[in-house]
Amino acid sequence: MTSAHPTHCLISTQVDADRKLAVPGAFADRVDDERSSRLYLALKRLVEAENLDAIAIRCWPELPRDYGQWPYLAVTRLADEGLPVACEGDVDGALTMLCCKFLGCGAPYISDWLEHDQSSFVCWHGGMCPTCLTSDTGDGGGPRIRPHFNNKKPAVVDARVPINQYVGRVMRAPVKFQDFRTGGRDAQAGHGRHGVPLLGVRRRVRRGVRIIPVDRDAIDATSRRYHAMICNGRSKPAKRPLSGNNGLVELDLSDRGGRDLFACFEDWVIQYGMPHHVIICQGHHKASLAKFAAARGVKIV
Repeated sequence: MTSAHPTHCLISTQVDADRKLAVPGAFADRVDDERSSRLYLALKRLVEAENLDAIAIRCWPELPRDYGQWPYLAVTRLADEGLPVACEGDVDGALTMLCCKFLGCGAPYISDWLEHDQSSFVCWHGGMCPTCLTSDTGDGGGPRIRPHFNNKKPAVVDARVPINQYVGRVMRAPVKFQDFRTGGRDAQAGHGRHGVPLLGVRRRVRRGVRIIPVDRDAIDATSRRYHAMICNGRSKPAKRPLSGNNGLVELDLSDRGGRDLFACFEDWVIQYGMPHHVIICQGHHKASLAKFAAARGVKIV
C-alpha cells in the first residue's frame, strides 16, 4: 500500500483547482496546464511571502529550456490580479509599471517597440498582456492560450490590443533600486526561492521605493537627471497578423513642434537612450504622469 505525502496532496489539489484559466484555447495536454498552474502558484506564493508590489522575471532562456514552459500565461494571470510583472528581467520596467499602477493608470502592459512610421508604432510582445487590455473574443482578437511562436512551447496568451482605445505610453530611463529582494535575501538578480529568476520591488510602510540614479547612456552626463517620454495615443487596426500581443498605436505628437515620429524617435534613442521596452496603459494619463515626473525630478523629453 502506498499513500501520497500530505503536502504533495495539498499542492496537487491546488494545481487541479487552478488548471484552467477562463479564456478559450486551453491546451489539451494536462502536463502543460499543470506546469503553468504550478508556475503561477509558485510566483504568487513568493510574492505573498516576500511582500512584493512588483516583480521582474527572467522569462528566458532558463524557464522554457529547463522547465519546458514559458511563464507568460502565469504573468498574464498575475497582471489581471493587479500585480505589475515585467518580463526579460526588466527591473526599470517593473518600477515604471508600479508607478503607473499607483497613479491610477490601470493595468500596465510592457511591450516591445517593434517598428514605426511617421506617426504610429507597432507594439508587440510574446504573449503576456493583461486580458483587460486585449481585444474582445468576439472579434477574433483573443485572448487565446497558444504555444510560443519561436520554439512552440507553452504557454502564451495571444491577443490583439483593442481598436479605437485611448492609450498612454511612457518611456523610462535606467535606475538603481535600493530595496531589492531576491528569493528572500538582499541581492542582485538571481534565482528566487522557487527556482524562478526574478527581482522584486518590496513593499515599504508607505508603499514606495527609493531610487538612485546611475551613470548610464540614458541619463544626462551633466545633470544626471532621469528622462521620460510620455505620450497619449489611440490604438488602430494592426498592420499585419502577429503571434503574441500585437497592436498599432498612433501617437499624439501635437506638442512636438511639428516633428514626426522618425525625428522624435531619433532623439529619444540617440540622445536619451530610450530602451526597447515601453509601458502602455489604457486611457489618457499624460497629465498625471507629467505631474509625477516633475515632482520626482524626471525630465520629460
